[in-house]
This record gives sequence, structure tokens and C-alpha cells, in this order.
Amino acid sequence: MTWRGILRDVERTAKRNARENERKAKQKAKEASSKSSDEILEQYSDILEKATSLHKHCCDAIDWNNKINQYPQETVDITNYFEKKALEKKVKYKPSILDKLSHSEDKQFKKLDINIINAKNKDEDLYKNELKAYEIKLIAWKKNKEFSQSLLNKDPDSIKEVISSKLTLKNNEYIGKSIKVEINKGEIIVSELEVNSIDEIIPSFNLEKLKSGVLSKKDMPSVKRYGFYNDYISSAVLRLARELYAILPINDLIVNAIGKVLNEKNGHIEDSILLSAYIPKETLATLNFDLVDPSLCIENFKHNVNFKKTIGFIPVEHVVV
Repeated sequence: MTWRGILRDVERTAKRNARENERKAKQKAKEASSKSSDEILEQYSDILEKATSLHKHCCDAIDWNNKINQYPQETVDITNYFEKKALEKKVKYKPSILDKLSHSEDKQFKKLDINIINAKNKDEDLYKNELKAYEIKLIAWKKNKEFSQSLLNKDPDSIKEVISSKLTLKNNEYIGKSIKVEINKGEIIVSELEVNSIDEIIPSFNLEKLKSGVLSKKDMPSVKRYGFYNDYISSAVLRLARELYAILPINDLIVNAIGKVLNEKNGHIEDSILLSAYIPKETLATLNFDLVDPSLCIENFKHNVNFKKTIGFIPVEHVVV
């Protein structure tokens, strides 16, 4: 074979390798695109799932009656533990032959006596530390008992403090923009939830992955979109009711979902009640939140709502109990 023949073989091999590398690059790009599409589709589905399943989750309940009865441990007593151990060592001490030969028995006994004194001091220090810790717990328990009792008596300031410190739901971006609670001693507590607008919480398009791996994006039908928004509003109202009952010793609650709606009389966008529901704790406790449809679930309670599949929510009045 001549050098020209070798050159031709080299060129053919280079072209073949280039074609193979190009094919592999295209395949990798396709796989990467497919993976990216899956991630985007998962994020899209996750938004809809989180927005319409708020009612399925709740914080841990607080038993305020139990907090009153949770008396700290019995008062601390000195145990003399280390002193007893030191005394046992002295009782068990028997001079060795070396101690006798060196006449160091007295020295050993003095050392044991010093150890007993040190052990007794150690017991006293331990007792003082435990007593101090107990007294701190006792003070905390008394304050907790007083606070729990005031809460059980529906003291507005105590209720506000619990909502401020225990209601972590307000940090959930899906629940809405703000939560306000109106507290009247001895009466039903009214909570106002400023919900997200439909454009802030529900996508305006459908997203699906084609067999080719490409994402297909189409406008979501308004009826379907308003249906998602209806479920979101209802789910948020139920979630707020569950959380407030979990952290507060109350039995009756009204939740108003507040959203911005066009006032056709003046042409302005205004805050209005989209859904107002009276949700007794007793009824709420009977529901299986993992299986209920949130917008249908609201029908278990006395409520005001005016929802149209084609235009969404129309403002309503505060529910009257």
C-alpha cells in the first residue's frame, strides 16, 4: 500500500469517527433535552399539586389542658451518692504489707477522710445545680400554666401571641399573602386569609411531554383553570382552619378568603370576600383530608360562595352564624 492509500484510509477513518461523534453528541443532546423536559414538567405538576392540596397537611396539635397539668418532677433531694462511695472505700480499706512496713496506714486513712470531705462537697454542688435547674423549670411551668389558663379563657392577647409564635403556615408561599385574626372574647374567632390571585398561583397553560420528548404548551381552558383556582381557595381555607384549631383551644371559627376582584360598579379592583365559611371544630375533625375534594368539602359547612365555572369567583357577604 502506498502512502496515498494510507492517507485515504486515515481520511475515511477520520470522517467515520466524526460522523459517530456527531451522532453521539446529538443523542446526548436529545437525552439532556428529555431530562430537562421531565424536570420542567415535574415542577409544573408540583405547583398545581401544592396549590390544591394545602388541606392535606397540618402542624402538630397543642394540648393546652395537658400543659396545665404537666407539673415538673418532685423537688430535688440531696443523694450523698459520692460521699457513700467514698465511705465504702474507707470501710473496705485494709492496710497492705507495704503500708504496714512503711507505717503509712495513718496517711492512707487521712487521704480517705479527705476524699470523703471532697465527695460530700461534690454532692452538695450537684444538689445546688439540680435545685437551681429545678427552680428554673418550676418558674417556667408556672408561667406556662398561667399562659395556658389565660388561653383557655379566650384571652385575646394570649391568642394573638400563640398565632404570632406558633402559626408557621403564614410562611407558606402557597397559602396566600397574609393572615389576620379578629378576636372577641367568648365569641367565634374570625380569620381573614388574603389569597393569591389566579395569575399568581395557577398556570395559564397546559404542559405535556410528547413522544418525541419535546414539551407541548397550550393555553389552559378557562373552565379548567378556574376549577383549579376554586380548589386552591377551598384548600387554603381548610388548611388555615386546621392549623388554627391545632394551636388554639377554640371550637368555632369563621374563615374568610379575601381576594382582589373587579368591582363592576366603579371599575376598580378591590379586596372582596371570595369564600366565607363557618367551620366548627367538631365537624372538621370528622373529615378524611387525604381523600376529600376541597371545593366539595366546603359544602360540609355553612358558607357563602358564588363561583362560576366560566368567570370564577363573584364577591359574597360574610357568613352569618
